[in-house]
Amino acid sequence: MLSKLKAVSVNLLLLAIFGAPGAALAQSVSPSFPSAPPPAVSAPVIPVVPVQTQPVFPVFPVLPPPRTDFTLPLVPTDYTNASMVAPLGVSGPILNPANAVKKIDFNFKDPRSETEDGIMVKHLPGAQYERPQPAAIHLSEGTLLVSVRRPAHLAIVTTPRGDISIDSDAEVIIRYEDGILRVLNLSGLGEGIKVRIHGSEVSASLNGQSFESVKHEPRAMALKVGHELVSSDHALSRADLRPHDGVARRHFALLEDKCMAVSEFSLESALDKMTLLVDLQTKVSGVKERRILGDLAKMAAVLNYMNGAQGFEHGSEHGSGKRPQLGSN
Repeated sequence: MLSKLKAVSVNLLLLAIFGAPGAALAQSVSPSFPSAPPPAVSAPVIPVVPVQTQPVFPVFPVLPPPRTDFTLPLVPTDYTNASMVAPLGVSGPILNPANAVKKIDFNFKDPRSETEDGIMVKHLPGAQYERPQPAAIHLSEGTLLVSVRRPAHLAIVTTPRGDISIDSDAEVIIRYEDGILRVLNLSGLGEGIKVRIHGSEVSASLNGQSFESVKHEPRAMALKVGHELVSSDHALSRADLRPHDGVARRHFALLEDKCMAVSEFSLESALDKMTLLVDLQTKVSGVKERRILGDLAKMAAVLNYMNGAQGFEHGSEHGSGKRPQLGSN
């Protein structure tokens, strides 16, 4: 009996430790299923708010109103004349005389100490002139081309109407006919070309009635490059302002009771039309002539660039037929 109780207690102990055999088997054969994944959590959608940019407008500076209390630049009284307004029906802008000529007070230098080297004088046929000294030329009638280059420093040309001083590195065309003096500054910079007009008395008549003569004091002035000065012992006409020499001109101004005028001329047209200059281009010339032509061509290009090439009115070509042969001295 005691042995049975021991056997029962051992079985109970084993049962408690290992459990029932069927339960272990049932646990071992029961299928296992994988657990379902957790549901995906979507991120909240943030609405995109469009950014509105304000347009950038340019800021323009506010300019002050123009001044009305300024004073006009003064022009010497020798160069103010009511006849400057539309002189003689010449069209185009009016030239300010202060931009073409400058009143100066000077005494001509003595040319006797100058050398002949560097001074070139050429003339048209029929010109009446004398050259008593290498740097002194007296023109009675006709047209001259005068060039002064180093080693010479000065040349003086005298005419019945006025005297012209030419400094070194300058070329000028001087014409005196029928009491009218013309001076064309081809290349003289600054005060390189100076003109002194002699004093004179000019009488006037209108509709057969004579008026008291007007006395003109001597005037000395420097002529700007690319400009022409015309002086006469009588009132200038339109034909006097635009001679038939083929040179284009613009911007006229009348002075001294219409007995003096200044204008701007086209150096390019002068090189193409004036016989004195055209002959230098076509004939067999020396080194001096070629250098002068090269410098004048450069000056013409500079003047066209600085002052513009528009507005010039051409005259008719000087002469017709065969061009006259030039003389030189």
